[in-house]
Amino acid sequence: MAKLTEEEKARRALSRRRKAALEAEQDEIRREARRREWEANGMYLSRAEINAGAACRGCGLPVADGLGRWPPLLQMDTNAA
Repeated sequence: MAKLTEEEKARRALSRRRKAALEAEQDEIRREARRREWEANGMYLSRAEINAGAACRGCGLPVADGLGRWPPLLQMDTNAA
């Protein structure tokens, strides 16, 4: 296999970075479109609805079902961790 010149290596590296940046941009565009669609369709639950045990509008399961014996990690004190 032929050795690559430094210019060829640099050009290929630039091409990889450009491709990764374009893929990341397309992914962000896709996520933003999905978020807008969910917002328009009323898919997001308010915090009050989550705490009341409302079902997820996508799968039908409660988001906060009260099951499990451990509190959320953000609410644990240093002794519980």
